[in-house]
Amino acid sequence: MRVARGKDFISLRTAVPWMTLKWPMLTLPASDFEKGKDMFPLHSNTYDHNIYEREGFSGAGHFAQGFGTISEAEKPALLWRYNHVFKAADDAAGTPFDTVSRYPHRAILSFVNWPFGIEEQDPDIIFAKAEEDKSAGHYSVKPGNIFVWGLEKKTTFPVRISGDVKFFEATETGGVLSTSFGSFGVDFSGKSGADAVLVLTGPITGTPKGATVIKAGETTYTVMTLQKGDAPEMKAEGDTLMVGAQTVTYDGTAVRLGK
Repeated sequence: MRVARGKDFISLRTAVPWMTLKWPMLTLPASDFEKGKDMFPLHSNTYDHNIYEREGFSGAGHFAQGFGTISEAEKPALLWRYNHVFKAADDAAGTPFDTVSRYPHRAILSFVNWPFGIEEQDPDIIFAKAEEDKSAGHYSVKPGNIFVWGLEKKTTFPVRISGDVKFFEATETGGVLSTSFGSFGVDFSGKSGADAVLVLTGPITGTPKGATVIKAGETTYTVMTLQKGDAPEMKAEGDTLMVGAQTVTYDGTAVRLGK
């Protein structure tokens, strides 16, 4: 419609690009979680299959058609994903530019939509650190696991998230999600001395493996950090938890990771 009729169904509808962008946003390398698969999108809606099998109508065309559904600002990130994950295999198979599908219209759509002349850019620079999908509840995967993968650690956060979502906030360096169970926050600012800090408030039973449980004031925190070398020191100072030089507090609604 954009090419043939000059109709723009995308730029004025901010939800449309997420038909495509939700897949890279929800994707992790998955060899430890899904045996024999390199990647798997972690989602909880109707399509509980590996969309990267790239077969059929719903399993292919995520780039050939996807580039036509997103804004110019987002295309370098999607191009990075294609170039770094699929390009070599497609070139070797003689199906370049995401034309692996047996449906011929996908080749036409690839020719129309491909961002020729655009330089790829790391999605970490373009995408926000956290996004909210209220309609589908894309906060964590069923049944509440949070996968942690980075800096030589491949695991899950040792406490699952449950309950109805009460609060969500994306920050420049992470995000916070609160449910009827507790509040979970992630920060990548490095203020603590660690590359990543993951904090969950709320009472738990036992001592979770791979995390520290510490109480500050009336709040119990479960904390996991990712870094090279030693983890930052954690200690309570009144109602404030110190993770290295970073303050962690709970305001009754959400966990707050400050300076």
